[in-house]
Amino acid sequence: MVKELSDNEAVKALQKIKEVEEKARQIVGEAREKKSSQIIQDASEEAEKIKEKIMEEAREKASKRKEEIIEVAKMERKRIQAKSEKEASLLRRKAEAAMPEAIEKIHKRVKHFLREGDL
Repeated sequence: MVKELSDNEAVKALQKIKEVEEKARQIVGEAREKKSSQIIQDASEEAEKIKEKIMEEAREKASKRKEEIIEVAKMERKRIQAKSEKEASLLRRKAEAAMPEAIEKIHKRVKHFLREGDL
């Protein structure tokens, strides 16, 4: 009987060990799942931060490029405006210089018309 008790206790002890091992495996599995979930969540958050950083850098570059383009356009506008003003001034001077001659021609034609009746 002592041997039977001893065998019975050994079986119970083995069962207890198996239960504890199963519980330990379960805890390790849950910890791995939890750790995996945490790693995935951390990676996702880090990816979002990296994406936002890249987007901000892209926005800054685009803004800087836009400002550069606007500045070039302003300079081009000033250059064109100066050229146009120079051409307009030249045309005014030519027109002013030609004005007396044109007036004289018109005056002669009007005078001729008034005298002769035809142009």
